[in-house]
Amino acid sequence: MPWNQPTLKTLYARIKSDFCSYLLNGASPLFATVIGVLAKVWAGACHSMHLFLAYIFKNAIPDTAESDYLRRWAAIWAVYPTRAAAAEGVALVTGKAGANVTINCWLYHQASGLRYRTLAEKRIDASGQAEIMVQAVTAGAAGNLEPGAVLKFVSPLPDVSSEAVVGEAGLSGGVAEESDESLRERLLLKIREPPHGGAKHDYAAWALETPGVTRAWVYPNHYGLGSVGVCVVNDNSQSTDSPRPDAETLARAQAYIDEVKPVTAFAVVFAPELSLCTVKVRLSPDTEAVRESVRRELADLFRREAEPGGVIPLTHIAEAVSIAAGEYDHQLVEPVANINPGAGMYPKLADVEFMGPLEAGNA
Repeated sequence: MPWNQPTLKTLYARIKSDFCSYLLNGASPLFATVIGVLAKVWAGACHSMHLFLAYIFKNAIPDTAESDYLRRWAAIWAVYPTRAAAAEGVALVTGKAGANVTINCWLYHQASGLRYRTLAEKRIDASGQAEIMVQAVTAGAAGNLEPGAVLKFVSPLPDVSSEAVVGEAGLSGGVAEESDESLRERLLLKIREPPHGGAKHDYAAWALETPGVTRAWVYPNHYGLGSVGVCVVNDNSQSTDSPRPDAETLARAQAYIDEVKPVTAFAVVFAPELSLCTVKVRLSPDTEAVRESVRRELADLFRREAEPGGVIPLTHIAEAVSIAAGEYDHQLVEPVANINPGAGMYPKLADVEFMGPLEAGNA
């Protein structure tokens, strides 16, 4: 049976009752007496011990363990948090032909205040331009930049423009360190499905060990006999192409799987194609608070159930709207059938459109 932690008030009542029974023949002690004070003090000490027991009980098993203990549990099973990664990419600089951009030059992005550094030395060519590789100094998704973003050199370089423009591919690959809940999911997955030297679930586990990969699906013989296709997404991506991972994340996942997979296997990591879905609904009551709650529930539904080639039942969409806080009734206008995007396509919630309040004539 579950253990229920007693409150301080309950412990005080129990201890006082015991004093009454064994020392005072059932009489209640006055608060200012020695026995009354002892009951209070002892209850406080016992309550602290119960708090410690509750803390130990919570951390004694990995599915409820707090951060520090969770990481110790995970380390026992050789599951480690994926590290944060820094964004990097190409930036274009201009200046006098032959001018030199040295390695480890510092740049900054004025809007965010983030700093970047050059990864290699490069000379400006005869056209007055040079493409330099830059990397964010601080790891994390904040370092990702869209094409055309402007970086400024912290210290001017001779015969080189003070600005660098991010190239067409942008700066990508920046991801935050793995969250505790994501680490817990991977730990429990490894306990339930231990490694089998290249089994189907091993490839999914290897992909999830890559920074920036939050879910993975494995397709045996996807590219022919003996091949393995590994489809990955990044639910934490902030790009408009989310949850498709960027090229840096795909390259990291491919390199890691190539390192740990059986030598005879041919594995390819790829991102799914997106199938955009719009949900249209009438609500009662049709308030902004209810609309926001519907948006959250639908986003959570797609996060839980969307997968490449998978089906999201129409009844699940209706249920997500129904459980939204404040919703009394609704009419689902679109879709009119199960969402079934087809092989290799990933259903993504593009928008939720509200068609006005649900009236008697619309029901």
